[in-house]
Amino acid sequence: MVEATILTRDGSPTRYHPRYQQHYHSLSGAHLEARMRYVVASRVVERARDQGKVRILDVGFGLGTNLAWAIHEIQQEVPGASIEIVSLERELLPLDVLLPHFRALPETRLARMLRDLVQTGEWIERNLRLQLICAEAQIEIDSIEGPFDTVFLDPFSPRCNPELWASPF
Repeated sequence: MVEATILTRDGSPTRYHPRYQQHYHSLSGAHLEARMRYVVASRVVERARDQGKVRILDVGFGLGTNLAWAIHEIQQEVPGASIEIVSLERELLPLDVLLPHFRALPETRLARMLRDLVQTGEWIERNLRLQLICAEAQIEIDSIEGPFDTVFLDPFSPRCNPELWASPF
């Protein structure tokens, strides 16, 4: 069972996973971490600007925060760019647990989009295609067709998810 929502220092929510004994995000800020560690560090906005499109593999959907911030930043900075994201998640949380995290995102449209993605496994609209695959990433990875412009590798620590930190993966 996952405990209640915890507010991080930037005011955005995260959760604590009792089995792994870790938070889903840095306590300095869930949204700050998503933007800086994943969106900015991977340069997906620049790739979208240069190519007119970007394709992301998101390993560890978690609370949907990294995926949502990537969409938000790309669409704000490069309107009309094509975005495709394939997200893998082994332990998808129930929708009622995820909804408060979706509602904390910068746009209500993102909350609706992620809600529908969790319910159906897919979201398609003009210039945006999202796919959520609930499976073991190290098994499913071979059936996912690349290439990708970047990978958001966001499992829990190597102590908790060693298979996703190993060289073969």
